[in-house]
Amino acid sequence: MVATDAGRLAAAEADALLDGLGAEMFADLTDDQTRDLAGILGAINAGAALSQAAENLRV
Repeated sequence: MVATDAGRLAAAEADALLDGLGAEMFADLTDDQTRDLAGILGAINAGAALSQAAENLRV
């Protein structure tokens, strides 16, 4: 699969929007809290439970 110029631009715009949203949502967290949250969310995302829960919703 090859991304088109329009697709790359859309992806870049979506990334920028998500970065801005994240900055607003987590503005009240300290740097340590932000790192902790990122680690926790990364662990959830890396585990099998999240994908299994999503699969169960499709059924």
